[in-house]
Amino acid sequence: MQSLIFTANVDRHPYRFDYLHEFQSAFVEAFPTAVVRPGARIGLKRECLRVFRHAYRHLPLHCVGLPESIRRGSSFTAICGNDFAYCVPSSLVAKNSYLYIFDAWPRNNQLLVDWVRLFAIKKVFFSALQSAETFNRFLLEKEPKGVWVPEGIYAQNYTVRPHANKDIDVIQFGRRYEKYHARIVPALRTGGYVHYDTTGRPNEPLSEPLSRAKISICFPCNLTHPERSEHISTMTQRYLQSMVSKCLVVGSLPYDMGFLFDYNPVVEVDPNNPEAQILDILRNFGDYIPVIERNYASIIAGHQWSNRMETIRQYLE
Repeated sequence: MQSLIFTANVDRHPYRFDYLHEFQSAFVEAFPTAVVRPGARIGLKRECLRVFRHAYRHLPLHCVGLPESIRRGSSFTAICGNDFAYCVPSSLVAKNSYLYIFDAWPRNNQLLVDWVRLFAIKKVFFSALQSAETFNRFLLEKEPKGVWVPEGIYAQNYTVRPHANKDIDVIQFGRRYEKYHARIVPALRTGGYVHYDTTGRPNEPLSEPLSRAKISICFPCNLTHPERSEHISTMTQRYLQSMVSKCLVVGSLPYDMGFLFDYNPVVEVDPNNPEAQILDILRNFGDYIPVIERNYASIIAGHQWSNRMETIRQYLE
């Protein structure tokens, strides 16, 4: 493979970008010869791209950047949503440009297609299967440029406690499914169970409370925030974080997670009586230890970022 430049996202957030920084750490580990360059002056570049976005349709351009004959090497950028500012300037000078996108939602497909064409990006890796499928339909090219590479986990960042030593009964972190939350919290409180909610604790690391939790509540974004993700139902890192911490995942199985496991690793919520269900699970928690252990073994064996990097490696030139 030719010389490779990796553009690193430098934004920091205790929850929102943990998956992005794990991705970046795994990429650098998998491709040790890559030159890492932090995305600099992002605010200015975003503003420049906004201006260009309104003008490009009136310009006789197939793509932007240097002529293909003098482009050199490869570039790789990981972004959230449509933050294409991180692609500048590396994608403008590289012979082969690659992109990994978290949170690619349907309403932005035309914009994504436009920028991929303008930046002459060779392959686009999506964390969500349905996002990759929708993108390929929009692009209308014989050879699909969109490739599904689901989220992974950096297992060494998380700790495991014996089941008997877990002192948090239910944990909820990140996005919250308010309908479900409102139903189970009074029942847990009445039953004397410990419920841990990360709301109001924005700076607290997740690994420690997750290791203490018996149950982790997980729903895909199309249920918790359908106005944002629309129909896209995808496995997010919270599922992997929960399973690698040996929590029992209770919630809903995302669409693409069904293609990653040959069994259902999630205890599906009873929508008619979630209060009775959660209490019953806690009273009979020992019955669920086999699926917890099976989930943990599955994650360690096949769902770490190192596994995802091997998939990406197949497409890089």
